[in-house]
Amino acid sequence: MTKVVVDSEKYFKEVYDRNVEMLYRICYMYLKGNKSNIEDAVQNTFLQLLKTEKVFDSVEHEKAWLIRVATNICKNMVTHWWNKKVPMESIDIRDDSSNENEILKLIFLLPDKYKQVIYLHYYEGYSGVEISNLLGIKENTIYSYLHIGREELKEMLKEELV
Repeated sequence: MTKVVVDSEKYFKEVYDRNVEMLYRICYMYLKGNKSNIEDAVQNTFLQLLKTEKVFDSVEHEKAWLIRVATNICKNMVTHWWNKKVPMESIDIRDDSSNENEILKLIFLLPDKYKQVIYLHYYEGYSGVEISNLLGIKENTIYSYLHIGREELKEMLKEELV
């Protein structure tokens, strides 16, 4: 197994390029589209990477670590007293009108516990076991969240078609 150490500008740029969009989307889900808070959370995630002496076993280990750090940063921001919620209707995510983007917008309307699990499973390709380890939630709970989240999405899609 190759060990990857955070120690060079080139390495950091590679990690940034590989993960910034994914982290942006994860932070977007938590922070309800507040762009300045999202940018702060992503920036703070990468600052933690710079500060860490962590040795990653692989690119997947690195990605899982970044997701965990970003999730924790966002949770802290959401629970902080200065947090102001932005209505989802006022948010325009990336000016893309593709079907995938429309579904992603619907996912963002789900309750936090469902949208995070659905995003990690369908957009980032994590299994239920991996999501369980990432979020520190029981595996069966992850599968319940996936099931309930999919059902809610189906209902939302039905309403959109009517």
